[in-house]
Amino acid sequence: MSTQLAESQPVYLLKEADSNQGIADGYRLFDAGLALLMANEDHLPELVDNYANFSSELLRYLREQAGLAENGRGKHPDSAICVFNQGLYNFLNTSTGQRLRDLLFDIYLRTGKKPDHLVDLIARVTQYLFRKNNDDSYIDLIPTEEEGSGQPSWSAYWQKLGDDDYDRIQQLLEEKQVSTHVLTRYRALAALVQLVENQTNELSIVDLGCSCNLGLAGLMRPKQWLPQLKEDDTPNGIISNLPENNFPNDATWCGVDLAIVSDEWAKACAYFRQYESEHTQMTEARALVSSHEVSTSTLSGDITESDLWQQIDLLTDSRPVDIVHASMVLYQLGPEQVQQCLDLACQRLVIGGCFVELTFINQDSWFANTGGNHNDRWEATIQSTVRFKTNDGRLTEPYQWLLWDKSRCEKVRPGKDYDMVMHTLLSRRQSIGENS
Repeated sequence: MSTQLAESQPVYLLKEADSNQGIADGYRLFDAGLALLMANEDHLPELVDNYANFSSELLRYLREQAGLAENGRGKHPDSAICVFNQGLYNFLNTSTGQRLRDLLFDIYLRTGKKPDHLVDLIARVTQYLFRKNNDDSYIDLIPTEEEGSGQPSWSAYWQKLGDDDYDRIQQLLEEKQVSTHVLTRYRALAALVQLVENQTNELSIVDLGCSCNLGLAGLMRPKQWLPQLKEDDTPNGIISNLPENNFPNDATWCGVDLAIVSDEWAKACAYFRQYESEHTQMTEARALVSSHEVSTSTLSGDITESDLWQQIDLLTDSRPVDIVHASMVLYQLGPEQVQQCLDLACQRLVIGGCFVELTFINQDSWFANTGGNHNDRWEATIQSTVRFKTNDGRLTEPYQWLLWDKSRCEKVRPGKDYDMVMHTLLSRRQSIGENS
């Protein structure tokens, strides 16, 4: 059944009394503003089903992230965010929590942001609002106040929110995206740059999904900004033995994201217990990037649209790009959109250029794996793949170059195509050396 969008019309929703009781009798008027609006009452059953499915998915994901699911499946790795999710889960299961649940459903209808995205996003929005007030007390809140204890809790926090608070939360949920900036995710790119840097006079890199565009700092001083690996099982330690201060000054760096991300928001997207360290690192990294001679630029736009890549052409004086880097980006797109992005990137890459991607091995199960021991060997959940542009102007299939324990890239070993990738890179270097 199709639905229509309209402005400033009321939507009738069934009020949910409790997640365990199902949907109570009777209708409640809910002004969804720009949300999904009903042209007539024939659409009501569809909206009710949509709301019930949304609520079920929202609570399921919250329960997993809070560590309440069977065997701890899906538990968030940050203990403070776990507690936040427990408190939010408890609050949404009360009658008072109905307003917030309705607000989240409204955001879903307005923006298309799914329950799992909203769970991740509301934690970052909350951290952002606390830090705007120079308040770090949220890190030590408990989920729900124990009777008579007087200890501050997340449930009490949500209970005290007023109309202005809800308006601000709604605005941020609509405008913002989770935009984590993890410098350790640039380890593979830093190693690749060392392998190709002397193959070109003016190295040109495009970084897709750049967040606040500080990844360049990880390439300038990899040992300073990227903490030592816990394990490096690659031949000759190509990750742990990255040289310092070996990034070419004549290089060109272009960071791209769907929207320009401020440093303040990027910091708020850090795990709760890592905010202070992320704040310090980002402040120092920003100072380094700002003072370096490398030509840097930041663009906002859709990586599947040709207009954006035309802007990249202008910034690089239409010179072919040597490396396109995408860190935890393409999984957010549909198959057709991924192919559009790859086709556009391929058009800008030099022959022999690389499209290097940090992505999931198995997207459905990655969060449950934490990089711990697995039969005396850590389990890989993340991979770095490399596609090469061939002489006939096409991109190869992705070759699995490196395997990582998790998305913060603390342990690494060769992927199944490691030797082939290294041979291709070294053969290109030898060919260029012979022709120079």
